[in-house]
Amino acid sequence: MLSKIIIYVIGIFCVWGMCSVSCELRDYKGGHRFVGAFYANSPFQKAFTKLQAPNNVKIRDIGKITYIGYFLSILSAVSLAVVLPLSIIMQILGLAWGFQIFRYWIYTCMALNLIAFLFQGIDTLINRFLH
Repeated sequence: MLSKIIIYVIGIFCVWGMCSVSCELRDYKGGHRFVGAFYANSPFQKAFTKLQAPNNVKIRDIGKITYIGYFLSILSAVSLAVVLPLSIIMQILGLAWGFQIFRYWIYTCMALNLIAFLFQGIDTLINRFLH
């Protein structure tokens, strides 16, 4: 049981980390063309700026998060609010699917955030070729 609790904590932390990465307006050479960003205002938004560092984000962009990354962060948080209680209840009832649902949530959120990160890289390439 303790190992599953540790996996729950690590899984949530990994998804938060991926959300933070997809929220960063990175300092790509050439910049972005379609990816927009805004300054984080609420504590929820600022939670995704904690991993920003001046070595990969321009100083003027510290504290900004991308719209696509923020959308996926909201989607991840809302789905966690459904998946976590469902998973825990199923675990208490002894159903093996409870833990699997949580694992699928981790995989799905991380895959979506990876796609957003790759989209930002492709956006940079588009901007470089069109600019």
